[in-house]
Amino acid sequence: MALPGKYMVKLTAAGKTMSAPLEIKMDPRVKTSQADLERQFALASKLAASVGEFSAATQRSEDLRKQIAAQSKEAEGNAELKAALDELEKKISGVTGTAGGGGFGGFGLTAPDDKPKTLRQVSAALGGLLGVVESADAAPTSDASRSSEAWEAAGKATMQQWNALQTTEASHVNALLEKVHLKPLKAN
Repeated sequence: MALPGKYMVKLTAAGKTMSAPLEIKMDPRVKTSQADLERQFALASKLAASVGEFSAATQRSEDLRKQIAAQSKEAEGNAELKAALDELEKKISGVTGTAGGGGFGGFGLTAPDDKPKTLRQVSAALGGLLGVVESADAAPTSDASRSSEAWEAAGKATMQQWNALQTTEASHVNALLEKVHLKPLKAN
């Protein structure tokens, strides 16, 4: 998305840079004010960045789970290490959640409740809200704005939980891996 206005477009290829002006004009059929379009653009940009953050965290969690699975095979003879790897995998799975779900309103999304949310739940909710916000040339509705704030707050708690797992829990497992001369997990 881009707001109506004048822009300068630059293209760099083979060591050469070319620039050209570009003007984006509002569809004359749309009567939305510039201020409302700016509010829509700001919320859509914020939601898109959050979706990217949660998608990246989900991918890192899946990468970490693959590493744990590989190290679990190596740790078969070490009960303490095997138990620590299994416990870390269980905790990561709990924070990541399962694939599927999402949508908005009639499509399955509700406001977050007091229960902890998973990375996938937050990502799906924010993605659904992004679709709603971008679906019309209008300012975000008050419901969309409130839902965005609620899911942002739920997402903050989820991301804190994920970050703590990566640092504290993974560090404990890495110390055990190093004791038996196995490759440490890479959480980031």
